[in-house]
Amino acid sequence: MIRTCVICGKKFETTSSRQLTCSKQCSHKEHYIKEAERKKIQYPYRVCKICGKQFIPIGKEQFCSDKCKEKSRKNSMMNSKAKIIERKHASGEIRKRLTPEERALKNQKQKKYYTCAVCGKKFERHYNEIYCSEECRKKALINYHKTYKRTKSEVSKSTAICKICGKEFTPKNSRQIYCSDECRLKVAQKLRANIYQRKHIVQYIICPICGKKFPQTKYFMKYCSDECRNIAKQQKTKPEYIEKNCVICGKLFLTKSRSTLCCSDKCHKKYRVQVQTKYAHKKQKERKLEKAKIKEQKELQLKLEKKQTEEELRLKNEQATEQLKLKKQQNDMKHFNIIKGKVKFPKYMKEEILHYLDSNQFDLVFQFIEIKLAKKVGYVGKIGKDKIHSILFEKTDDKIEKLEEYLAKIVFNDKYKT
Repeated sequence: MIRTCVICGKKFETTSSRQLTCSKQCSHKEHYIKEAERKKIQYPYRVCKICGKQFIPIGKEQFCSDKCKEKSRKNSMMNSKAKIIERKHASGEIRKRLTPEERALKNQKQKKYYTCAVCGKKFERHYNEIYCSEECRKKALINYHKTYKRTKSEVSKSTAICKICGKEFTPKNSRQIYCSDECRLKVAQKLRANIYQRKHIVQYIICPICGKKFPQTKYFMKYCSDECRNIAKQQKTKPEYIEKNCVICGKLFLTKSRSTLCCSDKCHKKYRVQVQTKYAHKKQKERKLEKAKIKEQKELQLKLEKKQTEEELRLKNEQATEQLKLKKQQNDMKHFNIIKGKVKFPKYMKEEILHYLDSNQFDLVFQFIEIKLAKKVGYVGKIGKDKIHSILFEKTDDKIEKLEEYLAKIVFNDKYKT
């Protein structure tokens, strides 16, 4: 059954009476048109964003063909690249490519002028030039010849003697030594002969087959002639078969290769088993040694860890003892300062003590001190009478302060240390 497509107008064969389109694209377009009619859309067509043509879309298409789609993708890529390059130009990562006008302005700014060595004019330099023109260059050459080289007249007046033939001649140049080309070639031949003799020294070698001496013209020569070389090749050729003893059974057998060690496949299998067992034992020993090494390393690590833990505990204990000592010292200083504040004499008591001392009534001073300690601190113990006597009869201004410290120490030792 032949029909024409509703959309593109092509003819196609079908078996069903419902098919109205030739392909899936045309069927999608038909479906799109029907939906537009159902939803009462006036313009079911779309306009391509690049070429501006009207087309019936299959779905959410925005371009009429794949070419327009590729053009849009390339344009988007170019725009994104241009944005990236502008950002890099702004940050300073890439230098901006200059236009020919900008490049010409930049070159005008960067031009350097140099002064000529002869005339003193300024000129633009190209390829390390020194002179501004060819005239200046020729003048400089003439000056150079005048200063550093002899003229032809001076050379023609001078004479020289040839070193080979001994004739006198007028040299054309200051470098000429020989009178003619013949003398110069003789010297060159002698030099070449000397160089050849140095490099090509002839050596004589004895032939290992016939025993003759012959000159070795090439470094790889060993034999005097081709006959001796052929004899040596025949001697070096291997025999067709070699006699050998089997490694396992000990029988004699003939072989062409030197690597074979067994007479048959059975012996070869046995030999292979022996080699494999030896290899396996070797590997087992290596593994055992590795395990033993690993155990030793682990034991050493455990010992080191134990030592570290012991040292850490010792340090912690030492720190704890030091902290306790510091605390004890701080507490002792607190109690000592408290007792010292209680034992301190006021002004009137100091005056009374000094009055008793002036009148040589030391017993009254001692009783006065005992009574004060009993009232303020509650101390009734023994006090060194001789010590107090030695402190009070010193000829110093701080004798009462020393007495207070002495009494505070006695009370502190009696109450807290015992």
